[in-house]
Amino acid sequence: MKIQNRWPLLLTSLLLAAPAAVQAQNNFKYLTNTGKGTAVVVKYTNNVGAGNVTVSNFVSCISNNAFNGATYVTGITIPSSVTNICQAAFNLCTNLTNASIAGSATIGLQAFQGCAALTSVTLTAATSIGGYAFNACTSLPSITIPSTVTNIGASNQNAFDQCSALAAITVATANPYYTSSNGVVFNKNLTTLVEFPCGLGGSYKIPGTVTTIGSEAFGNNYLLTNITIPSSVTNIQDIAFEYCALLTRATFTGNAPANDGTVFSGDYLTVYYATGTTGWSNPWNGELALPWNMTMKLNSLKFPTQTNYVGFTITGPTNFGAVVQVCTNLGIGTWTPLSTLLLTNPPGGASGSNYFSELGKTNMYSGRFYTVIPQ
Repeated sequence: MKIQNRWPLLLTSLLLAAPAAVQAQNNFKYLTNTGKGTAVVVKYTNNVGAGNVTVSNFVSCISNNAFNGATYVTGITIPSSVTNICQAAFNLCTNLTNASIAGSATIGLQAFQGCAALTSVTLTAATSIGGYAFNACTSLPSITIPSTVTNIGASNQNAFDQCSALAAITVATANPYYTSSNGVVFNKNLTTLVEFPCGLGGSYKIPGTVTTIGSEAFGNNYLLTNITIPSSVTNIQDIAFEYCALLTRATFTGNAPANDGTVFSGDYLTVYYATGTTGWSNPWNGELALPWNMTMKLNSLKFPTQTNYVGFTITGPTNFGAVVQVCTNLGIGTWTPLSTLLLTNPPGGASGSNYFSELGKTNMYSGRFYTVIPQ
């Protein structure tokens, strides 16, 4: 018992006395760190009934592949002394369910890749999350990025690629580099969309503050069905929507953004662009590209004694969502959404349509203007 309690002190003395030596203790192999009294985990050697593992607080680094394939490890606690978790350190720890990282560590390339059972990750003061760091962690439902993180992922290397259960990424409010909105990660001033979780699906409309969609930002999302990209977006980086299996429609409201031709790599969809915008071709980025037009045909306008009534038919591409907006002062130009309608294809019709109507009190519609935009 006395020997066990004195182990960190003895190890420190040993490290100072024998630099660069490999030592073994409690199923770990350590490499000494000359002159610092710390060690690097080179390899975890126990793969039988390991359970929850706690890394000793004299360790400063967990080296490449140190726990690679350690399938008996179910939990890992990493102390604040660890400043570097290297490439593939916990790769394919397929039964690892929770990881707690206490210090200001950098999390390297593919560090937790393939940890399919991982459901909980606690980051206290991590500074960087490398490309593919949590790739294919298919059971991870959510994660919180602390205020200390200055980098997430890399070009062509989404940090949370193929995390099919990941529905929300939350960034600490105090983080000076990143922010999150509805589970999606942006840079701090909301001009770059950085990460769209693979567990979010359906329709998504990119906020009008965004000018750049980051590299692989939507990559391998198997739930996203359609995307609306505002006119503010002027640049889409490489493979931004790579292998989005259910993505059938991308609607652009502005000119064609700058891109490298790989935006929809591996996808099969239709690109719609607004009539009168520039830079489009058919195909565009390898996909069918068509202009979208929505028209409003006034059906009725009544001003009886007690109530007002206005109604019109909207036509446009089949299965488009049409957002009806209203403005009461064209000089100010503030448009307020009223209703969203699906333009279904009527029998024998070549395009989709739907009907909008609004009832109100007398004089409600004086100076009331309507427009329609795609969802």
